[in-house]
Amino acid sequence: MVAALVALGLPRKIPKTKKGSATGRRMPWVALALAAVAVPWFLGRIAPDQPPPPEAVRGLARVGELSVVEFLNPFCSHCRTTHGRLDRVLAGVAIPVRRTRVYVWHQKTPPLWARALACAEAEGKEDALFRELSASDDLAGHPETVESAVRRAGLDLAAFDACAKGPGPWPRLEHDRALVLGSDLEGLPTIWVGDRAIFGEQDEEDIRALVAGQVEKLREK
Repeated sequence: MVAALVALGLPRKIPKTKKGSATGRRMPWVALALAAVAVPWFLGRIAPDQPPPPEAVRGLARVGELSVVEFLNPFCSHCRTTHGRLDRVLAGVAIPVRRTRVYVWHQKTPPLWARALACAEAEGKEDALFRELSASDDLAGHPETVESAVRRAGLDLAAFDACAKGPGPWPRLEHDRALVLGSDLEGLPTIWVGDRAIFGEQDEEDIRALVAGQVEKLREK
């Protein structure tokens, strides 16, 4: 690329020689510079180099099922967007899908929203509460937002107060925390589809292509 810049700086009015004009001599360097930029980008798009899933993620897979493991939280805007796109893609998958949500937080103790989701799981209403939390305008997870979502999701309020606001323990959250610590996360969302990962917000078509590739790989086994 440095050589290309030097070549571009050559005087334009140089008499033609047997080796061709100055412009002709510049063009190969320009082409090489463009290739130096374009080829790695293209190869990264079609064949990104990824390590295998961490052991914690591999342990969630089951034979004959497409394993989808999402590390996210309901107040991360990129998580919300990518989760919705993944929902639409997985709705069209013809093989069994084993989908696991792993909640991620930064405080030392689980925040109220995480405790609420763990308690909702016991009532079979985790999915409903996650949808309500993800649909809120609040991106900070304030207590009033969580309590409003709990009511809309139809949880028993007395049971919620006793569980989520109690001293714990919350085995589901301990399990999630162990998965997070064993997975060396670099950001949210991180989503493992089979043995390939999605990092950050992704277009729906890119998600669809990755899922299709993993489905085909399972069918070949």
